[in-house]
Amino acid sequence: FPVTIKDTTFERVEEEQEVIEKIKHYYEKEMMSLTQIARRLNLENIPCRKANDWKTANVKNVLLREGLIDMKIPK
Repeated sequence: FPVTIKDTTFERVEEEQEVIEKIKHYYEKEMMSLTQIARRLNLENIPCRKANDWKTANVKNVLLREGLIDMKIPK
């Protein structure tokens, strides 16, 4: 379902949701590191939306958006 926030529409893209679920599975169920997940996605030829291939930072950003990890800022 689309969500509109201040004249911006966000829509769920089914293919992207499948990749997000795969990342969540690798992280939560298979206990893979962010680097391992990026490597696996690249080996499976799963395209990254914002880059040619998956990097640890791309995986981290997905998990941050999904609320599975949080950004700890040192005091």
